[in-house]
Amino acid sequence: MDDKDETTTQDFAHVQKQRINQSPEPLKEEELNGADLELGPRATYITTGAAAGISQEHRDYLLQRHGTLDLDPIPSMDPADPYNWPTWRKNANLVCVAFHAMMTTFTASAIIPVYEYIAVDLDCSIQTASYLTSLQICILGFAPLFWKPISNRYGRRPVWFVSTIGSLLFNVGCALCHSYSSMAVCRAFNAFFISPAIAIGSGVVVETYFKRQRGKYMGIWTLLVTLGPPAGPFFMGFVGYQTGNYRWIYWILAMVNGLQFICYIFFGPETRYIRQGVRHAGSAFKQEFLTFKRIDPMPLDPWEFLHPLSLVRYASILVPTLAYTIVFGFTSVLLTVEIPQLFVPKFGFNPQQIGLQFLGMIVGSLIGEQLAGRGSDFWMNKRARKMGGDRRPPAEHRLWLSYGGFLLTMVGLLVFGIRLEQAPQGHWNVTPIVGIAIAAAGNQVVTTVIVTYAVDCHTEHAASIGVFVNVIRSTWGFIGPFWFPDMLAGLGPSGSGGVMAGVIFACSWLPIALLHWRGEGWRDRKAAVSAQEAQAEYPNMITSAERLQQALDSFLWDHRLLQQRKAAFENCEHERVAGEQALIFEHAALAVREALVVAQQQTTRNEYLAKGKQYRECLSCCTLTEQQEAP
Repeated sequence: MDDKDETTTQDFAHVQKQRINQSPEPLKEEELNGADLELGPRATYITTGAAAGISQEHRDYLLQRHGTLDLDPIPSMDPADPYNWPTWRKNANLVCVAFHAMMTTFTASAIIPVYEYIAVDLDCSIQTASYLTSLQICILGFAPLFWKPISNRYGRRPVWFVSTIGSLLFNVGCALCHSYSSMAVCRAFNAFFISPAIAIGSGVVVETYFKRQRGKYMGIWTLLVTLGPPAGPFFMGFVGYQTGNYRWIYWILAMVNGLQFICYIFFGPETRYIRQGVRHAGSAFKQEFLTFKRIDPMPLDPWEFLHPLSLVRYASILVPTLAYTIVFGFTSVLLTVEIPQLFVPKFGFNPQQIGLQFLGMIVGSLIGEQLAGRGSDFWMNKRARKMGGDRRPPAEHRLWLSYGGFLLTMVGLLVFGIRLEQAPQGHWNVTPIVGIAIAAAGNQVVTTVIVTYAVDCHTEHAASIGVFVNVIRSTWGFIGPFWFPDMLAGLGPSGSGGVMAGVIFACSWLPIALLHWRGEGWRDRKAAVSAQEAQAEYPNMITSAERLQQALDSFLWDHRLLQQRKAAFENCEHERVAGEQALIFEHAALAVREALVVAQQQTTRNEYLAKGKQYRECLSCCTLTEQQEAP
């Protein structure tokens, strides 16, 4: 589907209100958000609006499996559906994916304590050696743009296998390199292969856990992403110092990649489960562990590789991403990359001592996640209980917690800068590390709250949001090390701390406050405009579809299109029997919109005609329902 025709979930809700205003029980706006707008009719996310139309057998299955029908989204009756997995399997898979995400930044920062050793071995400056980390940060930002469409078509599990094996091979390559250029090339390819989990992980959380659990489990993923930069130098500082050979860092990273590969074999089932328009064959075990073929037959559009960047048009994604990026750049990048260049001249530390300085960031991140993960879900659920019924608080309610995160970050950076500058030459004290811990706690609160808020606003873009956030964050993280040293040298640590706190207040706190105040209204207004545009195009859609119908009988449908038509008819028939006329109109409107998009893109004649036939089937069901329900 062309991006310019892609709207938010709320857009379709307004269209349906206009189309089914004669329906005896029109669905509420929040119930009409079951379409996966990134994937067209092949939805991977069916929300509670579909619960009214499920069969009694389906209801009994959900009650037996989950003990309640209060589930958002609504799982299918297939045990291979990730929402129906036992909790231990969900958690085991999340640990594999979250650890994989941690290894992306862990690998990039692992060599930070041994910059001096690398500089001596490869005959370059310490600053030049630090670019081996900056290079990986840059590639980690853009490589997921490639992996996300591939994982949508072939599944997450094959991507995890290719990622870990590729990373293993290029870590071995780094260990065997004896020139700066060859090591830089191996580091670049290593970053490309290890990168998928840092962006797709947010989509895996949405594919596996219900909405009420999302803050907690999204927090686990973001926590490990945040722990990667400090954990790498913390552990590998010991390795570099105790072995006396920094190449052992690469060998250990390769061993860890091999262990990841083995863990995915047993604990990494396929989470990409398409609930509409695709037939699932075989046992649950086969679908989860033995499927290595294409699982989504939709053609791969080259635009999909750049689609995540189009999310820049959504204020509820762009504003929190920029706010979080500023915080990430100062707390995760500056306080990681610049530690050796600040502490070695001032205190004369060796690699092991440098690594120990990152303990404060690890502790602070763990504390911050306790505040943001469970606290975020508790905050939202408490508000929902007060509202009563099926009502849910707006996504902006979660943003209250981000203000505390910004405050902690600003205070931590000030403490770090002031106490480092006041420390006598050669006499280390723990207070700068306390400042790092405070800033890290704030950074983790901001990370969890901001990412979860963006996903709550646009669940249909869950996987793309992770990619988009990663691109913006990593681009800023790549640029920062080129000017951080000049700022620290010119203003000193205390002056730099003040500047960073001021930038966070102006560029993060204030924009989030504005979004908190106006975000819901902006989304509603955008939905209303999109609905008006769709209503104006509706007559043209019907005319185009009728012209398509006149030529349909002269063509034979291939096997894939026949299955799609059958699935669409069965869905409509089921909804007709259930009396959910509103849902039938929703399918019809979506099919018409897809027919128009396909025509505009000038795709093949067979696909063009197939979309019109799908519309005709849905429209026929709608007409039949209206006739039967007429008095």
